[in-house]
Amino acid sequence: CKQCISYDFEGLCYEKCPTLTYAVHEVQKCFRCHEYCTGGCSGELPQDCDACYYFRYNNSCVLECPSGMYAEKTINKTELVCSTCSPLCLNECFGPGPSNCKSCRDGAFLHEGACIESCPLDHFPDIPQQSCKPCHPICKRKIDSITCLGPNSSQCVECGALKQISTSGNIVGCISSCPSGFFLQIALIIALNVIHCVPSVMELS
Repeated sequence: CKQCISYDFEGLCYEKCPTLTYAVHEVQKCFRCHEYCTGGCSGELPQDCDACYYFRYNNSCVLECPSGMYAEKTINKTELVCSTCSPLCLNECFGPGPSNCKSCRDGAFLHEGACIESCPLDHFPDIPQQSCKPCHPICKRKIDSITCLGPNSSQCVECGALKQISTSGNIVGCISSCPSGFFLQIALIIALNVIHCVPSVMELS
């Protein structure tokens, strides 16, 4: 046709514009939708798409979701939209919530598959690994404060059983029973039983 009665699209006449094109009625022409569109469009820009071929972000179609976001299906499952990751995640996640982080942000720790702001009281934060590690089992579990400062029995805040005292009088660590060469010392301090394993040489002195 030299001139189309209805619409021209790339040299061919159409009664209405083909799929993935939009009409400019003033010039009776059809133009291609943006490459990120699917299902049709109202203009040339990615925000003019009826639906997105890849992902929708801020009412515009994008090739991939920005950092700090993940893709999830809309209620009608016609397209994927970009949603924000948990603030405890570092940049990337698989889905909603702190249990879907690929890694934890600075100041957060991985515990039982989820990023958390602070470790449980019977765990201590392993800063280099950004994870929560359990206290030594000999430590006395606290319900209102931290149980330990690290993984060793010498890092318990309070012993669950006995404290071992060195010959110099320093606390070596928590133990379950007195080793050879030590004796059990029980002292009453403000009505609380304090039980230590003290070297025999200290008893003689």
